[in-house]
Amino acid sequence: MKKKIFIALASCFCLIVLLSSKALAAGEKNESCSPVKFSLWPGIWGIPSDSNIYGVNFGLVTFGKKVNGADMALFLSQTETVKGLRMSITNFDSKKSKGLELALC
Repeated sequence: MKKKIFIALASCFCLIVLLSSKALAAGEKNESCSPVKFSLWPGIWGIPSDSNIYGVNFGLVTFGKKVNGADMALFLSQTETVKGLRMSITNFDSKKSKGLELALC
């Protein structure tokens, strides 16, 4: 059972990265971008710190300007614009987001 769940999660992760590569290629040339971002806390630590994400943004608290793909936070999502999946306990400022949002608050 655990093996099936791991395979399903790995497949979803690969699918998101592959689908977002199209958006990465079509992104503006003047903007810095990355396919994956891990963040611990806003203003303290995020790798890469000021890039738009065309793939997966995950961490305890996620933040940034733009995510095309999946924004998955354990506690709080502070990402300004999300196009795709946004999942956390609490979402902050979801007016500019398009796609599926899953939150408790």
